[in-house]
Amino acid sequence: MAQEAAPAVEWGCLTQQQKFMVQFLFVLVFSIIAVPLPLLIPINDPNAGALGNMSFFYGYNIFVIVYYLPGQYRRLELLLVRPPNGKEMARSSSAISYLGKVTWQDTAKRVIFYLLVIFGWCTGYFLCAVPWGTNLIYSYNMLYGAPPTFAMVDWLFLVLADRSYWNVKTLILIFVYNFLTLAPVLLLCGIVFASAFFNTPVLILCAALASWILMEVVGIISDKVLQILIPWAGYSLEHYYQVGNSLVFSCLLTFSEVILFPSTNSWWALVGVVIVDTIGAALQLRVLWKCVVSDRSKGEGISQETREALWSQCEVDVARFWPVLVALPPLVWLMDDRNPNRQYYYLFDCTTAEHMNITVVCILVKLGWTCALTTVDVVLCTSWGIGLERAKQLTKMYDKHWVMMTATFALSGALFTSCWLVKHDGLRLLEVLSEC
Repeated sequence: MAQEAAPAVEWGCLTQQQKFMVQFLFVLVFSIIAVPLPLLIPINDPNAGALGNMSFFYGYNIFVIVYYLPGQYRRLELLLVRPPNGKEMARSSSAISYLGKVTWQDTAKRVIFYLLVIFGWCTGYFLCAVPWGTNLIYSYNMLYGAPPTFAMVDWLFLVLADRSYWNVKTLILIFVYNFLTLAPVLLLCGIVFASAFFNTPVLILCAALASWILMEVVGIISDKVLQILIPWAGYSLEHYYQVGNSLVFSCLLTFSEVILFPSTNSWWALVGVVIVDTIGAALQLRVLWKCVVSDRSKGEGISQETREALWSQCEVDVARFWPVLVALPPLVWLMDDRNPNRQYYYLFDCTTAEHMNITVVCILVKLGWTCALTTVDVVLCTSWGIGLERAKQLTKMYDKHWVMMTATFALSGALFTSCWLVKHDGLRLLEVLSEC
């Protein structure tokens, strides 16, 4: 009798299914732990100035940059892929091939490099804050401190790459990509602030819709700009669809929706979020249906366009689900009156037990509705004959980008549950949230 072939082994001892479960559990466990972890670090009164808040700059901020590096550097690896040169395939055509080396010398260089980047970023951010002294009005360095420091971190990525990547076009491409990725955060903050400041049912209901429209516009602009700049800088668009724009923008949108709940303490925010999520899911399915119709008319099976659309849908589905789970623990902790740091956050120093109850219920309802929408996606894709391909794309996404996904959720959670709300370097406009 013929013997059955042994299943393929991954990571030395795991089957593909076991590896997927390990990756899935890692994303789940680490994402949930990562965001509230830095919130446990004691911080001092912001009136004590920068020198009196070293635990904030070299404690909390270390977590922020550690969460930023893996996700952003992985995206840059995919961005800086050179096209094959004639018959010679891309053996060393991208930064990926360089970073893929595993000799101990390369590992040591990488570790030292990351440590220097982490310390340098925290120091740069600290130097931006030094001018405030003990006058709180000068402490709001986020607007001028964060963009240049994050851009410098992205440029330092090229230190790991071959010198052929050291050119002006690559620097411009990285800077533009950094700006398009991070700029929407401030715009979403403005929408949340406006809804909390005016606090009328109509504006609260429309806040989620405004955030969704903003991210759709930013996504379209980002795609068009990058699809021009990437070939202009001499790189390939072959892996561009895996860069994770849909993941990043959907993740930011989900966190901005969730933060509306404690900001407004209104059930209207939940109604608006449910409506927007439903519209977004319907438009996603419409794109997929058009791809299915096109494939059927050509009779050539599943096209690359459909695969890319499924990949994008998987990114959106993942980013619509995980951030809701990730946001719950830190929000509950920050709203708890036993948290000594609560008084140093614009939003949370005024929260009550009633506010916490509304927030928790809204988050759980949004989570349930997200699961329902994802179920509809799966059922319809299966009925259209692309359910198996959708599962393959989801598995492939976890396999290739599980670290990037985890880092993205952790960083976005840190930004929306704490970073831009803390009185030490947050947006002073949000001071109105502290008027109990």
